[in-house]
Amino acid sequence: MIARQPPPAAEADSRRSPSGAPRWSPPASWALAFFLALASTHLASGLAGPDPVEGVFLFELAAIAIYGGLSVVALARRPSDPGARALFATAIVVSLTIVMPVRRLVEIGGGGGRLLEALGWLPFLAGFPAFVQLAALVPKRHPLADRPAFLRVHVLLGIALWSACALLLAGGDFGFGPGAERVRAALPRVNVIAYGWAALWIVGLLADASRRAAAGFERRQAVAVLAGVVPWSAFMVASALAPGSLATLPRRALIEAIAVLLVPLAFSIAILGFRLFDLGILVRRSVIFALTGGAVVGLVFFAVVGAGRLAGGRATPGPWALALLLVGAGALFHPLLRSVATVHDRWFFPEKHALERLERALIPELAARGDTDGIAAHLAHRLREALNVSLAVVLIEDEEAGIYRTRGVALTPASELPPPAVVLETAALESWAPARLGRPFRRTDPEARGLRPPPQIAAALAPLEVETVVPICLNEQRVGLVLLGRPLAGSPIDREDLGRLEVIAQAGAALLENARLFDLATRDSLTGLPRRSVFEQQLAVELERCRRHYRPFAIGLADLDDFKLVNDERGHLAGDGVLREAARRLALDRRSVDLVCRYGGEEFGLLLLDSDAAGARTLGERLVRNLAELPMSVEGGRPLRLTVSVGLVAVGERDLDQSAEALLRRADAALYRAKRSGKNRVEIDAGEGDAPPAPPSA
Repeated sequence: MIARQPPPAAEADSRRSPSGAPRWSPPASWALAFFLALASTHLASGLAGPDPVEGVFLFELAAIAIYGGLSVVALARRPSDPGARALFATAIVVSLTIVMPVRRLVEIGGGGGRLLEALGWLPFLAGFPAFVQLAALVPKRHPLADRPAFLRVHVLLGIALWSACALLLAGGDFGFGPGAERVRAALPRVNVIAYGWAALWIVGLLADASRRAAAGFERRQAVAVLAGVVPWSAFMVASALAPGSLATLPRRALIEAIAVLLVPLAFSIAILGFRLFDLGILVRRSVIFALTGGAVVGLVFFAVVGAGRLAGGRATPGPWALALLLVGAGALFHPLLRSVATVHDRWFFPEKHALERLERALIPELAARGDTDGIAAHLAHRLREALNVSLAVVLIEDEEAGIYRTRGVALTPASELPPPAVVLETAALESWAPARLGRPFRRTDPEARGLRPPPQIAAALAPLEVETVVPICLNEQRVGLVLLGRPLAGSPIDREDLGRLEVIAQAGAALLENARLFDLATRDSLTGLPRRSVFEQQLAVELERCRRHYRPFAIGLADLDDFKLVNDERGHLAGDGVLREAARRLALDRRSVDLVCRYGGEEFGLLLLDSDAAGARTLGERLVRNLAELPMSVEGGRPLRLTVSVGLVAVGERDLDQSAEALLRRADAALYRAKRSGKNRVEIDAGEGDAPPAPPSA
């Protein structure tokens, strides 16, 4: 078993509260209030401006709204993610520069507030290092971003420029410096040059990222952002190199506003369409949730107002009535919003809703399955159905063998592929860094990208198109794995789904471990078949049932022919492999109602329900034929053909007075006759006598 590490803060913050509503951290709430205040201020100043119909402020307002929406969702759900934090920082400084344009800073300085004017220039000169840092994280962390001097130089450059400008602005009041007017005239030029420098860096980083991207979706992320950044970058570089030519450009302010708006639009396309920063589902859900929730709450509010007007006959409610109405709306807001969240998830995100329901209903369902195979098969089926993926495979650790063995498989109903029998070596799994974390991960996650699995793991996972791996952990120890294939339709698995999958895996881990401990007591560790004690108990039960209801059945003993030669010539490890393969074939060839167990050594017990002598012979001959037809692959040697001899006893009404031990002696005698008659055959005792024949001579 492998120790499981606790999930980091980013994973914990990506989950939802038990009520189903999104968790909003206090910083995200303050950020939302901040962006609402900025948008309101800009809207008010734009409407009060000289020409609000021109529409410049509307483009700027749209940029603030998009930046604010993306960054608040990122901060609320990914507070520890570097990309989310860089997006939030960039949104803050860009929104401040939009709300506080250069002409407004000049007005403030002219009114005597030079310190306030200097503070107002801070977001302008702090914006370009934020932009450069954000570009260095698209689509993933650029190698330059890992160099401490890269971002530090840009931050220090911005601080130095602002500090120098602030000192020079205030210097005129203290008798030094060129004077506020000259500094004020130079500041826009300094700002444009700084942003021109940043634009060149941003375009270079994004172009290099698109060239470096190994996956197609990463390349599309970088290209989408690059397409939106290029117009703004071209405008800033042109402003830095030839400011005079742009000063006379018709509708210069409108062109600049459109160029600024294209940047958040490009990020929106990369996030929603190409899963940048893994925020697409969160942003889409937040937008739909905000629209539907706001519409429902607004309808309820106005419905109550309308009802008050009809009841009171007044055009407007009085102050007390309005206060009571607001209190009532506030009391209903949370349950109403929770109901809206449930309905909108069911309509727009059925996979999310199905996974949430599965999280609540899984434990009772798994508890109804008593054995490991039943629990694993049901878990695989429910996960594949809820997530709508191509397959789900549940593997349970076999500590003695040092492997993870397939115990449950679920494929799509239309699949024509045989169920895969995946076996992963524990040692190989331990050498794969992402698997050691003990948390669910996807093939595209940063901790998995660039860290290829060992060849044995890669060879097993590649044909299955495995996209997600979910460890099954109990008490910080891994006891199994869930492998999930590619999504067939709908939303891909995101980080919120990974959080739910981790909870589901933990819920099933205890039940799987209990079933595993029960299997250790009742199943043979080498072959996985039930032990002899289970066979004898079930034989006693069937014998009693036959006495009561006169239902025939058959018992048998099957022995591998010349198995001692395998151990002598190939070694005991090869012999163990042959036993496992023989047990697998015998178990596959049986009917679902039949029982195959390991009776001892190379001998297997058979319990065939509802079978008379003819039916028992047919089943026995099928077992013999299927085992002999296909050669067995033995590690370290050539394939070998192995045969089996079977002795059967058909139990009917005339055998009801016999004990289980007597029936087993008859089956052993029939097996002995099969060995004497040339092996690789079936001998059946249909009830002619109870006594075994005398041993033959040598």
